[in-house]
Amino acid sequence: MNFASIFRLLSSIFRPAPVAIPVSVPVSVPDKEPVWLTIGRREMGQQEVPGALSNPRILEYHKATSLGATSDEVPWCSSFINWAMQQAGLSRTESAAARSWLDWGVNLAAPAPGCVVVFWRGSRDAATGHVALFLRMVGDRVEVLGGNQGNSVSVASYPVQQVLGYRWPAEARLPVQAMAPAALTDSLPVDTMARTLWGEARGEGRPGIEAVASVIMNRVRLAGWMGSTVVEVCKKPWQFSCWNMGDPNLRKLLAVRPGDQAFDLCLRVARVAVAGGLTDTTGGATHYYDVRIPDPNWVIGATRTCDIGHHRFFKGVK
Repeated sequence: MNFASIFRLLSSIFRPAPVAIPVSVPVSVPDKEPVWLTIGRREMGQQEVPGALSNPRILEYHKATSLGATSDEVPWCSSFINWAMQQAGLSRTESAAARSWLDWGVNLAAPAPGCVVVFWRGSRDAATGHVALFLRMVGDRVEVLGGNQGNSVSVASYPVQQVLGYRWPAEARLPVQAMAPAALTDSLPVDTMARTLWGEARGEGRPGIEAVASVIMNRVRLAGWMGSTVVEVCKKPWQFSCWNMGDPNLRKLLAVRPGDQAFDLCLRVARVAVAGGLTDTTGGATHYYDVRIPDPNWVIGATRTCDIGHHRFFKGVK
C-alpha cells in the first residue's frame, strides 16, 4: 500500500460520517447565491476514479494548492474550496489543510449560504479537519456542499457540534448575518456561550446571566464528560435545554443578533467569562434548574450552593 493509499485510509477512518437528510429547511436563502457556491454546484458528481488512475478534474483542484498532489486518493476537500475561490477570482489559502481556512477571510458569528465551514474530525485538538460550503441548517446538523464527501463533490451533513468556524471572503460583500460588529470580532466560543446565556437566562438580569456563565466555565475546568471547551460544554446533548432539538428557544437563539438588548448583555458577559475574568458567584456549581419546575432527580445527593433569580444551583452532582 503506497503513502497516498495509507493517507486516504486514515482520513476515511477519522472523517465525520455525512448523513443524507431528505427534508431541508432553508436558512436565509439569498436572491442570488455567491458565485463561488454556484461554481461549486456545477462540479456536483465529480468523483474519484478507483485504482491507479485519477480523475483529471480532481487533479485540477489540487493545482490550486501549494501541495499540488498528483493523485485523487490524497484528501481534496480543501483543494476543492481553493479551486472554487480561484475560479471566482477571490483569495484562497493555497493549502491542502482543511483547518487553514480558519485563518482566511472574515469570521462570521452565524452561517450564511456559501460561507466556508470548517469542521474538526478525529478530535477538536487534532490537526485533521474537513472544509465545505454552507447550504443550510437541518436541525442540529449543518448541510454543506463539498469535495471529498463520499469520495465525490456532493451534498452532505455533519453535526453542528463539530463546527470550528464559519468564514467569508474578505473581498466579498458581507452577508446580512455579519453586518453587526460582534460578528467580526467575537470568537466561536464567545458567540456560542452568549447564545446559550440568552437561551437559558435572558430574563434573569446580569446576576443570573453571570451565574449560568459560571456554570459553563466550571464545567470547562472539570474537563470531564460534560466537555472540555466552551463550545463542547454548551452544546453537549441534553445539558442546556435551549440547544435541544425541538426546543422553541433553538431557532430563536440561532437567529438573535447584536442589537438585541439582552443578547448584547450576554455577549459582554461571555467575553469576560471566556477570557477568564468572571468571578464565580455560584460556589463552584456545575448544574442548576428553574425553581418553577419540580425538582429533577439529579439533585439527590448533590450539594445546593445558592439560589440566583429563578435558578437553584448545585455541585457534586452524581
